[in-house]
Amino acid sequence: MTSEEVRTTVRTTATRTVVREAVRESREYRVYCGCCDPMWLVTTVEGVFKLFQFFSTFLSFVLVTSFHDSNKPQYEFQTFVGTVAWIFIIMHILLRITHIYEKLPFVLIQPKVKLVCLLVAVVSFLLSASVVLGFAFGYDLLKAAAACGYISMFLFLGEAIWVFVQTRRAASEPSQPRGEDVKPDEFVERPGNVNY
Repeated sequence: MTSEEVRTTVRTTATRTVVREAVRESREYRVYCGCCDPMWLVTTVEGVFKLFQFFSTFLSFVLVTSFHDSNKPQYEFQTFVGTVAWIFIIMHILLRITHIYEKLPFVLIQPKVKLVCLLVAVVSFLLSASVVLGFAFGYDLLKAAAACGYISMFLFLGEAIWVFVQTRRAASEPSQPRGEDVKPDEFVERPGNVNY
């Protein structure tokens, strides 16, 4: 591979955006391979939440299913809640990394829908972890599964609070004025047969 090909490859896979203002300077570095942004998980607050939720939900249902009496109903609810949450987290991560999430209809990705889903996850993990802890009977494995369930609950609650704060901040910010020169005549509708 020649040095020109290496430069071209580097130019297409990494972009650098530098925005300088009067006092504040912000830099944004992204690794972008054309169709996906693998750094989304570690460069955004939502990505970090999803990364920790991925591991905590995975552990919450794996630890319960590794218990020898895991087929009892009091443990199956934790398995169900953890598995469903884990699958949805994987789908969310894949949709965000591949930028398909931004192309979904606004009805599916508006903050109110996200808040409702996060609060359902909080209540579900609270109930399932409490039930597992109530039937732990001294088994450390079940106590660890309940602890992972509570950790998942607090992660979903933290993300819900973060989404709520972001939504309130966005609503309180004034709308941005148009950055182009617009003449008042451009907005006037004139009938086609009238000459002025």
